[in-house]
Amino acid sequence: MLLNRLAPKFFLIVSVIIVLSSAILTTLFIKNETTVLENLATRHADSITANIASNAEYSVLTKNSEVLAGILRSAMIDKSVLQVVVYDKTGAVFMKVGELAGAQSRSVTKPIISRQMSFRGKTGTASEEILFLDGNGSNFHDETIGSVCLTFSLKDIYVLVDGLKKQAAFVTSLVVMLSMGIMFFLIRRITKPLQELVGATEKIAGGDLSHKVAIRTNDEIARLGDAFNRMTEDLSKTLVSKGYVDNVLGSMLDTLVVINPDCTIKSVNRATTQLLGYSEEELLNKPASLIFGEGSPDSASKQPEWYERLIKSGAAQNIEEVYISKKGKRIPVLFSGSTLIGSDGKIEGIVCVALDIRERKKAEERYHSLIETMPDTIFTIGLDGSFTSFNAAFEKTTGYKIADWIGRSGTNMIVDDDVPAATAMFSMALKGLHPPKHELRIKTNFGQLIGEFTIAPQMEDNKVMGIFGIVRDLTEHKFIEHEKEHLAKQLLQSEKMAAVGQLAGGVAHEINNPLGVILGFSQSLMRTVKADDPVHMPLASIEREAKRCKSLVQDLLTFSRVNKLERETCDLNEVVSSALTLVAAQTKVQDIELKRNLDEKMPPVRISRNQIQQVLVNLCTNAIDAMPRGGTLSVSTLFPDEMRGDYVQIRVADTGTGIPKEIVGNIFEPFFTTKEVGKGTGLGLSLVYEIVNKHHGTIDVESEVGQGTTFKVNLPLAEK
Repeated sequence: MLLNRLAPKFFLIVSVIIVLSSAILTTLFIKNETTVLENLATRHADSITANIASNAEYSVLTKNSEVLAGILRSAMIDKSVLQVVVYDKTGAVFMKVGELAGAQSRSVTKPIISRQMSFRGKTGTASEEILFLDGNGSNFHDETIGSVCLTFSLKDIYVLVDGLKKQAAFVTSLVVMLSMGIMFFLIRRITKPLQELVGATEKIAGGDLSHKVAIRTNDEIARLGDAFNRMTEDLSKTLVSKGYVDNVLGSMLDTLVVINPDCTIKSVNRATTQLLGYSEEELLNKPASLIFGEGSPDSASKQPEWYERLIKSGAAQNIEEVYISKKGKRIPVLFSGSTLIGSDGKIEGIVCVALDIRERKKAEERYHSLIETMPDTIFTIGLDGSFTSFNAAFEKTTGYKIADWIGRSGTNMIVDDDVPAATAMFSMALKGLHPPKHELRIKTNFGQLIGEFTIAPQMEDNKVMGIFGIVRDLTEHKFIEHEKEHLAKQLLQSEKMAAVGQLAGGVAHEINNPLGVILGFSQSLMRTVKADDPVHMPLASIEREAKRCKSLVQDLLTFSRVNKLERETCDLNEVVSSALTLVAAQTKVQDIELKRNLDEKMPPVRISRNQIQQVLVNLCTNAIDAMPRGGTLSVSTLFPDEMRGDYVQIRVADTGTGIPKEIVGNIFEPFFTTKEVGKGTGLGLSLVYEIVNKHHGTIDVESEVGQGTTFKVNLPLAEK
């Protein structure tokens, strides 16, 4: 088990290297020291031998054994010298001192080194031999006259070497132990961070990516640990296990299909099998068109329509496709796909993701049904200002065909006066803004209608792609509002008339009696006074003004509803003709053309003849006053289609100066007049209004300054 760990292996290898190195170094050291000691002993023996040869030269030549013996005995004083033998020049033993047997027996296990040295004698030119050494020897020649053989013992050297061996072994052991201790400490210091890295790796392999390696130094191992920690942090952010990925894919609500380059299914997720009713085994390695085609063997041999397009483009997004389930059910999906590219640049497959849009399709159908059944017109406009779509209400509202207006500009449908407002709304929408609601008049096959336009920009990626709009027909609503406003004005006018009528009735009654006395006495006096009498003219003036006051009192009584309304069934055309005879003379004097246009099919009406005639006379008189330079006075009776069965209408139109818009609302008020003082009482139109109101009718006015005025009097038909 220990050999399976790095530290023991490293320690064992290093220990073996240290021991072997120490043994080799120690052996080399001892061998070297032995050689050095042997060389020293040899040089010492050489020195002794040379000294003997030098000192024995004379004794050998003279054969003086006693002197030679003394020399040899002095050499034997050295304990290392075992034997000295002197040979003559013939090689015969001349003298021997010492014995080898004892030395050998004492040093059986020790080597004995012997060294021989030759002696050279020098002779001069004389005939005798002279045993002298000449320094330069130029006059002598060497001659061997004998030799010395000295045998010395190496026992002391080997004893010394043995001591060195013991010391070297001790020192080596000490060094080895110390080195191994130091190496153990260093190995522990080096391998501990490595062991921590190994432990961290095992924890990471177990899924614990939060573990960190402790950094205690600033060396390469510390940098390795720091890099390992950074790697762990990166792994914790990016590394996911296959099981995790499978869990993610299995938890997807959208279907996932991976297709091989040969258009066979490589893998599917759980959502796909649940949606289609297949098992995973039934789909793997099957043609993709099995689920994208018609679900039959014939269709399975074909590639889906999008396959080649996706291979060429590399991606496809938001394509409406149809899945075919195992039971043959067609399931609409929103399909997106992209190619898988390998490291070699080749396509390895296609990843397809599809969203089940059955509920969305149902919602779209409901939305489409809602849009088509809405009474309001819904439309879309392109960036060029032309219509791109309508709902069914468009045809019902306008009477146009949808196909006739697709691609046409919207301004072609707007009344010319409203085109600038429509253009402004369109411009705001093109800028991505939401313009406020605006009422525009629309030209239709049924005439003009008033539409309330609400438009908004259609945005995609913060860009305006078109305009969406809704038009609500306000024509009827506006008519009702107008009627309400008209009725409110009538109510207000009636209240004013009632208040003024009460006042006028009271005043008329108070004036009527004394006025009758004045008129009676003035008429009596007029009968008794001749025409040429000076008082005749004042009496005539009193009678004239009294009659004028009496007429005014009658108007006040009529206005105050004091007079009883006596109705009778009449021919309206006859009543109008009778009234026009009263104003015909005045029109001729004023150079005014009087036009009559009476409807021959006019049904009978139940009215007060005198009061309706008074209405016509008052309206015609006002019209004549409005045309001081002449003009045209048109009086007509109508039975309009929109009123058929309920009302008939009298129209009095002139080409005079017209009534300013700011005072149109006041013309029916009592005592309101635009005439000069003394030329009008301001009761003419208020009296007309009151008479028409008593007949349960209505009166409307249309006027434009400089163009003329038209009064429309609507009277109810006689009850059958």
